[in-house]
Amino acid sequence: MFLWLCQLRRAPYSYDLIDNFGVRSPRRPDPSLTDLAVGQKVMRVFVLTAFEPGRSITIAPRPGTASRMFGDLSSSYETYVDDAGRTRLVGVLDVPRGSRPGNGVFQHAVAWGDLVMMRKQLRTLARLAAST
Repeated sequence: MFLWLCQLRRAPYSYDLIDNFGVRSPRRPDPSLTDLAVGQKVMRVFVLTAFEPGRSITIAPRPGTASRMFGDLSSSYETYVDDAGRTRLVGVLDVPRGSRPGNGVFQHAVAWGDLVMMRKQLRTLARLAAST
């Protein structure tokens, strides 16, 4: 599963028409993308801020337009393997409360929008991992 999680470095694996300019996210994994380093670009507008090899990644908007648009949010993706060897992929979105007027409304909208996108993303990654 972690192999597919690392594929977020090259594509969003969500609603490609919206997130990837209509280009389908690749359906074959690139193993070289598991070579992670903080600061790498993820899904065009995010940057890798933390990771645990083989287990988790955390991303945040890249400095500039993305960070101005999305604010100080971050997303973490973690894999858990149970005693039966089944893997669970969990996504967590952290949207801190802002101090600017109207920021709370915007952040609330971003959180709900990301819930829809992340759900699709997690389901797609799980399906692809199960087929490889």
